[in-house]
Amino acid sequence: MDTKKLDKWAELLLDTGKRNNLINFKDTRASTVEVLLPAPDVLFEKIDGNTSFEVFDPRIIDLDIIENESVISSDVNSSQSQKATFFARYSGRIKRPNQLLLYNTAANPIAAVRNIDKKARDFVEETGVNVAYMAFGFIHWKESDSSNLTFRAPVLLLPIQLTQASAVEPYCIQSTEDDVILNPTFAYKIAAEHGVKLPEYSDEGLPAYLEKVKQLVAKLQWTVTNECKIGLFSFLKINMYRDLKDNADAILANRNVRRLLGEASDPAISDGDEEAAVVQNPLIELHSVVDADSSQIEAIEMAKSGKSFVLQGPPGTGKSQTITNIIAECL
Repeated sequence: MDTKKLDKWAELLLDTGKRNNLINFKDTRASTVEVLLPAPDVLFEKIDGNTSFEVFDPRIIDLDIIENESVISSDVNSSQSQKATFFARYSGRIKRPNQLLLYNTAANPIAAVRNIDKKARDFVEETGVNVAYMAFGFIHWKESDSSNLTFRAPVLLLPIQLTQASAVEPYCIQSTEDDVILNPTFAYKIAAEHGVKLPEYSDEGLPAYLEKVKQLVAKLQWTVTNECKIGLFSFLKINMYRDLKDNADAILANRNVRRLLGEASDPAISDGDEEAAVVQNPLIELHSVVDADSSQIEAIEMAKSGKSFVLQGPPGTGKSQTITNIIAECL
């Protein structure tokens, strides 16, 4: 069977466009911060464990920060010199090894940290998936050798958790129990478009790993920088993409999938044959976990026999309960 439609399904799951910050990362005032201290190498070694880091808050130490906000943003011409000014002002205030000095293009990075925390919590409540990550290392890439536009893609992603005991306490950041992962979306993009396979991280340390990546992308005239950013990264559908790609033969063997792909029905099985194949199970053999009436039981029996059908009805007629019973029956 032609697999082009299945490949199209898989491609639609992957967002390799430049609006995806896994492909084209951009610093924002509201949802990203950069870690200035400690250095990425040191932080990577310590945070990939149980160490908790305290976020340094400039407002607590320097009460003049509010008056100086306009000076910081207006007297500095470039973002790099603005960052240098911020670093010079506050780097000497970091006294403990587990403190983080964060930077944001806004005057106070804590506002961005708070926004990241809120969005990450909302996402967990809605989907059960954590999207707060520390990104270590960035590939600076171009679409072609002649292009003047350079984009950035994070290399390694470490899932983190942000906590704050109270409104007057500092934010704390620590890694979750999940492992460091290679940016899956950009890894697929570079492999598909350039035939370059980025290696999985295998505990060799950040400098050694980024050096390997640097050598691989050098042939494309791309560069790698050792930076650390905190932001929101979502690649929920990557596992679905891998499932479609890795198990294409098994998926295409399913008759219902082939029908969805537009293949004609198997002539050996007519609708009459399918209707006759419905097993009229006695009620005692059903495993309903919620109440069901006669029409709902008919649908459950059809599902149990393997028949493909559409279940429809007006609101309040028990469609959700029927689906619940169908799941229980299949289990």
